[in-house]
Amino acid sequence: MQGDDINLFDILPAIRLNAADGGFFLDNGAVVSRDPDDPDNFGKQNVGCYRMQVKGPRKINIFTVPVHHAAIHLGKAEARGEDLPMCITLGNDPIIKIMAGTPFAYDQSE
Repeated sequence: MQGDDINLFDILPAIRLNAADGGFFLDNGAVVSRDPDDPDNFGKQNVGCYRMQVKGPRKINIFTVPVHHAAIHLGKAEARGEDLPMCITLGNDPIIKIMAGTPFAYDQSE
């Protein structure tokens, strides 16, 4: 699918996690990103579990806090006026979630 044919509400397992949630969320997904200043450096690759809300047919909001590595990647891309390529993985082996939540140094690949 491409362009207007994409409707994330139809293809993703988005659910309301809590009765008072303002929308639909992806649960137990992992987000993979790389430092946009050094994208070929595998050591600066990040895998993290972030709260992700499906905001529209082709839009997902990923909540990060400033100290998270994905937030650092996003900040660098925004400062350059660029998008940050990211990959969202679903249906992961449990070890992915464990590693995604394990604190590593910025230049240690998860």
